[in-house]
Amino acid sequence: MLQGAYQAVIETQAREQFRGQVIRFIRQRGFDTGSAMLAVDHSSTHTEFHAIHNAPVEYAQIQDAASRLFAPQRDADAARPSLTPRELEASRWTMDGKLAREIGETLNLSARTAVFHLQNATRKLGCRSKFQAVLKGIRLGLLA
Repeated sequence: MLQGAYQAVIETQAREQFRGQVIRFIRQRGFDTGSAMLAVDHSSTHTEFHAIHNAPVEYAQIQDAASRLFAPQRDADAARPSLTPRELEASRWTMDGKLAREIGETLNLSARTAVFHLQNATRKLGCRSKFQAVLKGIRLGLLA
């Protein structure tokens, strides 16, 4: 019976039906109330929480308080570091697959200076590699 209820939940195709399947699953397990929670991280802007439950109204208030206390609060300016125009240019060329030597030639810089700008961008973004920095820059909307 557990497998059938579980299967029904994971195979649900519509949001409206999902809540009912989750509550049915909870009851089939022998519980009167229960909850399912999903946190959707929208990168640097916010985290969205979705809860499905059949608990009393007070439970939702407790859930809201827990989200407020335990979910990380993000400061938009802190999450989006400021990169110099050269750091942005060097990162964009890295995003296109260019090597430091090629970036230097394109921007009329030495390869070492191109590396310097990439290292600064990587450090400011809190990353360990220029590739990780490029991905984070894209996610934060710094690179397009």
